[in-house]
Amino acid sequence: MLRAADVQKKKFFTKVYLVCILIVLLYASIAVGFLIYKNMESLNQKWDANATRSVEQMREQMDIRLQVAFNLVYQLKRTEHFLNYSNDTTRNYANITLVLEQLKKNREAFENYGYRIDVMKPDDNLVITTFGTIDKDKYYKEMALKGTDIEQIDGYIKDSKYSNVVLVQQRLSEMENYGYDTISFVKKELTGRNDLMFVISFFNGGFYPDLLKLDTQVNRIGILSGDQLVDVKENEVNGGISDEVLAQVKERRAPYVEQYGDDQAHLVSSSVLPNVKYLFMVSGYAWQPQLSGLLFHSLLLFGLLLAIGAGVAFLASRNIYRPIHNVLTIFKGLEQGRRGADDDALESADDMSFITATAVNISRMNDNLKETIQNNRLSLRDHFLRNMLYGITGEAEVRINADKYGLEHVQQDVTVVVMELVDAQELDAEFPVETVVEIKTGIFRMILEAVKREFHYEQVELEHKRHVLIVKEQQIDRMKRIFTHILSGIEADTEIRVVAAIGRPVISLSNCAESYRDAVRLLERRFSIDKNTVITVNDVVLQSADMYTYPLELERELITFVLQGKTEQVEAILTRILDEHMEERYAGGEKLARFVFAIDVTVHRILNQMNKSYRELFGQDSLYDELKQAGNRKRVRDRIYEVFTVIMAGMASRSEKQDHTVAEQLLAHIHAHFDEDISLSDIAEKFNLSLGYISLLFKKFTGENFKEYLNQYRVTKAKEYLNAEEVYSINDVAGKVGCNNVNTFIRIFKKYEGVSPGQYAKRNEST
Repeated sequence: MLRAADVQKKKFFTKVYLVCILIVLLYASIAVGFLIYKNMESLNQKWDANATRSVEQMREQMDIRLQVAFNLVYQLKRTEHFLNYSNDTTRNYANITLVLEQLKKNREAFENYGYRIDVMKPDDNLVITTFGTIDKDKYYKEMALKGTDIEQIDGYIKDSKYSNVVLVQQRLSEMENYGYDTISFVKKELTGRNDLMFVISFFNGGFYPDLLKLDTQVNRIGILSGDQLVDVKENEVNGGISDEVLAQVKERRAPYVEQYGDDQAHLVSSSVLPNVKYLFMVSGYAWQPQLSGLLFHSLLLFGLLLAIGAGVAFLASRNIYRPIHNVLTIFKGLEQGRRGADDDALESADDMSFITATAVNISRMNDNLKETIQNNRLSLRDHFLRNMLYGITGEAEVRINADKYGLEHVQQDVTVVVMELVDAQELDAEFPVETVVEIKTGIFRMILEAVKREFHYEQVELEHKRHVLIVKEQQIDRMKRIFTHILSGIEADTEIRVVAAIGRPVISLSNCAESYRDAVRLLERRFSIDKNTVITVNDVVLQSADMYTYPLELERELITFVLQGKTEQVEAILTRILDEHMEERYAGGEKLARFVFAIDVTVHRILNQMNKSYRELFGQDSLYDELKQAGNRKRVRDRIYEVFTVIMAGMASRSEKQDHTVAEQLLAHIHAHFDEDISLSDIAEKFNLSLGYISLLFKKFTGENFKEYLNQYRVTKAKEYLNAEEVYSINDVAGKVGCNNVNTFIRIFKKYEGVSPGQYAKRNEST
């Protein structure tokens, strides 16, 4: 067993505290992580909102410029010169000149907004510009149009739709004093009776927002006509739009937003031209400044949570550990002063290991104690022997049970020997209960082994320190010599003293109560004789008048009234005994002690019938132990009255429910085994109850004694067989209800029914 001093202090507390700290760390990490996540989410939402707002603003700017240009186109086509030019079926240079003059007149306004407007007829190769007229092929060449662009324009001219436009990118001729890249919108408009083709060419600076000057996240702008990327505007850092992005956005419908690496693509439609889309590439968010501040505040919060959590973890760990500490303190007290052989191997164990080891040892001790109790449980045989020694059992019952329990070898010429462990109190103080039981059992086992070689005997344990032997021997001197030799040898080997008292020899087992009384009196008087190991009746003079302090019949009557709960009768008999014996016979101290002993024997007989012990009710081993040194007759008398008052109160307070349960079990047993040869003794042995208690229960709950109830029940069952459709003979019915003798069955049946079984059966047939 571990010693308390060897336990490492609060190691389990440290483990609990570390677990709590880990939980706090986990909680703080989750809380701070969630905070960072929510802040990052908020920043992302803010960045997305800013990006969307920038895209919308730029689209609005570009659409406004388109709208201004197309509004001017709408105004021009309604003028007289443009209407006349459109309605001419042949080339009319006068009208062409007027249109040219009007375009030149508006050229300054066009250039202020960063664009110019050219016009031509679908079926004419002449193009009118703000600088003059030019052949269409040369015009296309100066615009540096590709063949696909020209085919697209020609196809658009032939198309009957007016809503769409054609976008082309070109560079104006150096001769025109323009060296800028332009993006042109070709728009077909119905003017008068015919169509006119207006070409609106924006210089890059006039159509796109200035990405370098604006505080914007947009770094590239692309224009798509249908699924074709026509032009890209970019700042000085970026390098166009990747093929991956173009491949993705061509398959999407506006509006569309998607992340590509660090950039975000926004595809939106023009509110002016349905077939024109704008592609804005938005640069990634600059996280570092915001993230630095966020991390600083997050670390500050993490430290605060950790500090608070450490305090809470300490308090929680202390509360969790408090029950462990209490158990540990109790176990330390239990284990103080004890040390087993295996303790050195566990010196480094922590407190939980100590508790576990202690609990295992306590469990083992409990198992050993249960085994000891089970091994020492009073059997029916020992119960019979005790009653016989106390003088409760009658001669006929002694004879029957002697055969039943195999006591034939001690039925004649026997002597009672009472042995007592002298050092019992010292052993109780020095060793635990289970150890004392083992020592006592071992000592008496050695004694019995030695006695077995000399005598035939039967033994019964009365108390934890006393054993009684019923020895088939009548030579007291020989018995004294042999027992002295045995007990002296035991004392020499074990240093434990056992004394024995040998009573007067008796002729039969039924007279053992007399020899037992002699032996007990001798044992109680051993201090007044000398310190012999074995005392016999030859060592003292026992007067015959002292053998019985009051008649045995009077004692039996007293016991019966106590068990029946008749308080008045008990008080009357007890008063009679006390008046006659204490006042008249036992005025002296020695005689008073013998009278107290006799009363103590009677009390033990009563408690034995109640399945109680004196210690259970009064905290002492016996009444004699309380009063043997009293010397005061009034005190003795008052205490005897108190003891019987408590016993009667115990009888009165017996649980009606318990008696009812036992009675039901007894009746159920009879109902199940009525067809067998059962007796009251069989039932007492079956349920481990006294005969007197069972008899009282039968009388109380059935109004009959056991035999009467059994016979009535057998007659009731016999009537069921006689009333059955199947015909049974009288012999068969007698056997089925447990009557082996048919004449006995007929007599019992006639007693309760007034007719014989045969007459009852005939009467039943006639009805």
